[in-house]
Amino acid sequence: MAEKRLFVAVEIPAKQKQELFDKYSRLLDSEKFKIVMPESMHLTLMFLGNVAEEKIAGLEENLSKVSAKKFRLKIEGAGFFGKNILWIGISKGKQEIEGLAANSRSAIGFFGEEFKPHLTIARNKSASSAEFAQAFRKIQDAKITAEFFVDGFNLLESRLLPQGPKHSVLKEFALSNIG
Repeated sequence: MAEKRLFVAVEIPAKQKQELFDKYSRLLDSEKFKIVMPESMHLTLMFLGNVAEEKIAGLEENLSKVSAKKFRLKIEGAGFFGKNILWIGISKGKQEIEGLAANSRSAIGFFGEEFKPHLTIARNKSASSAEFAQAFRKIQDAKITAEFFVDGFNLLESRLLPQGPKHSVLKEFALSNIG
């Protein structure tokens, strides 16, 4: 039985991805941190893990029933998970993306980890605690932001390759103008 490694996410427009990357990548030591490249940037609503291929059509059908309005979203505010992940949070549109995550999770019966809206920008490779804290402060002090319109979400496949993960869209889901 073949499987695909799947997740559901909101895509960030290419212009904003590049602008964000240009701002945070210059602040981080690539010897100490694995910096997330623009092509890997997204806002994960849920990570599904390995899913049997014959279940994907059912996932797509259930996700197509998700009802939510389009909204503006602003990425802003630094944070971290443990001493491993640096991220930028959501200031504007936080309630809306939390609702979208809840609706999409409910649609497929996903009750995994708690949803914390964020954009992962780097993973710790070898930074000490002090170096990690210093990197966090640099990101925090830089006040990195990006704003865009969210008009849909995607079901994506993630293939783990030696050069890093490769994501491909399996299905796009549009949000409505009314809600």
